[in-house]
Amino acid sequence: MISATANFQAALAAYQSGPIVVRVIIAGYWRVFTTTVVVPGDLPWIKEGGVDDLDLTVQDLDGGADQRSGGVTVQDVGGAITSDFPNFVFEGKQIQIQVGFLGLAQSDFCTLFTGFIDTVSSANANTEYYFQFSDAQTQLAAVVFQTGDDGSPTSSTNVKTVTGHPLNILLEICRELNVPADTTTIEAYRDGPFAGTIFTFSLTQAPAGADFIKAQLMKPLGGYMWINAAGLLTVRFFYPLSAPLPVGSFGPSTWLDIPEAGQTDMVNTVQVQFDLDDQSATSNSSGNYLSSTTQEYLPSYLLYGNLSSELTINADGLRSAFQGYYIAGLTALLIFQRYGFKNLTFDSESSGGSAPDSIWNTLLYEPGDIVSVTHNQVPNRKAGVIGISNYPFEILNKTIKFTEGKLAYTMIDASYLSNFGLYKITPPGEANYASDSAANKAQYMYFCGSNGQYSNGDAGHILG
Repeated sequence: MISATANFQAALAAYQSGPIVVRVIIAGYWRVFTTTVVVPGDLPWIKEGGVDDLDLTVQDLDGGADQRSGGVTVQDVGGAITSDFPNFVFEGKQIQIQVGFLGLAQSDFCTLFTGFIDTVSSANANTEYYFQFSDAQTQLAAVVFQTGDDGSPTSSTNVKTVTGHPLNILLEICRELNVPADTTTIEAYRDGPFAGTIFTFSLTQAPAGADFIKAQLMKPLGGYMWINAAGLLTVRFFYPLSAPLPVGSFGPSTWLDIPEAGQTDMVNTVQVQFDLDDQSATSNSSGNYLSSTTQEYLPSYLLYGNLSSELTINADGLRSAFQGYYIAGLTALLIFQRYGFKNLTFDSESSGGSAPDSIWNTLLYEPGDIVSVTHNQVPNRKAGVIGISNYPFEILNKTIKFTEGKLAYTMIDASYLSNFGLYKITPPGEANYASDSAANKAQYMYFCGSNGQYSNGDAGHILG
């Protein structure tokens, strides 16, 4: 979830109607634009409807998310902004969008977007300015690994060898391009589900940072990158980092209409090509893969007959000598669990399975968050009944509608996450589950009864 103070969370939970205050802060600039003055000195020059909707669209099977962009229209009262141009360059400066409520302290306002100004255009007969901005993927468009192994520019005759954990390589790219990274989350995946993973690349040209991260680091591991509200590059993977506990809930009072249940696009065949022939690459011929594995999800084929859909992953850094077949198989299984059964979805951007707008109180959810959905008018196809109760979904896409004070989300069935173990074998001499510490309970598995429960009724842990 988006980070917010306790005061903001309380105000958000209590919010029912009234003005939503938007503040626009530009790094190094002495003016702060707002819709309503809450902080003395702020300028209420943002016109009504002047903040564009802000879309976050995840392409999870392609390893990333679309670049977020938008804009804000500000009145040039008395030509004040125009007078600042000789002494201040707006383009390239960091911009933040914060929201809050009347009576809320400025320190409790919540940052929903951090990015960079692209252009400043005149609007409305030159009485206003339109500040267009985008997120840090602008920086990720630059090329990386430009220097080959011998110190000359990377080329087919001067290979750049890149070896290491794929998430360490990700962090290296962020440092090279000066893109702030969510190191806490990235390192948790590195040291958790993907501990010991090694990728090796022999690059014959310097790749664009964003394309390389998405296609060669995220996609082969079953994950995606995106830029969060704080402007940090962060990641999510189909394999859970921790137990899939809902961080919030959706229900009939959350949506402004009845959500129509849809189905995800099906993927029941995954081909992973790896062990890139480096000799082929350096000879300027088309790259060849020396290893390939094609996984077919039999339960899906048994259920849907001849219906099939294939996803191909070209993993240049994946090597059979470093668990290539295992990683390819695990990624395929994760994709099958997520997309192999035409799983339930609410898609705000599709005619199939449309999700209505939700109320402003849902503001803090972001991609990868698990939410619990209860609605007595949504069909549960697995159970064959109308109505779902406490059903886990994962947030994907999000649209913030500032003017309307509404949100739109795309979410997909996340019930498969309960199939994955997250716990380690308990060391000798460990206490029984009921009397062990909370930290150990969160880390280890224990003997349980034939009913799959521990002595206190908790569900037994699954070995990871």
